[in-house]
Amino acid sequence: MFTQDCFVHGNDRLLVHFIIQTDRKIDSNIDDWNYLACIGDEFKSIPIPDKFNISNTAIDCGEDLNLFAAMAVLREDNDYLQFFVIGENKENYKKGEYIQCRKAKWEEFTNGAKILAHKATVEELIEHFK
Repeated sequence: MFTQDCFVHGNDRLLVHFIIQTDRKIDSNIDDWNYLACIGDEFKSIPIPDKFNISNTAIDCGEDLNLFAAMAVLREDNDYLQFFVIGENKENYKKGEYIQCRKAKWEEFTNGAKILAHKATVEELIEHFK
């Protein structure tokens, strides 16, 4: 389901409310620690990001809550809240623009319009939120 583990330095209530929309399992102790992490399908707070509770492939988002939110929604089975990179100038879209999908599927979000785009990769999101 979810494709990228990640963590952020900080514990922000607005971010918690955002992640709740993603179908991740929410840890009941979400307010206990200073770091937030998405590991597999779980969303939890952690005391420190170490090898015992974070995978080596997890993205350290630093204090960038926007990057963390973008990473936390990456999944294969649904497009909801994921960023898409526009591949051509068409209608109200500009090539290279990042658009956040607000529906379960990109085609539904664009009302069936044939807009050349792809899901933003981890690398593209890191670069975009620099």
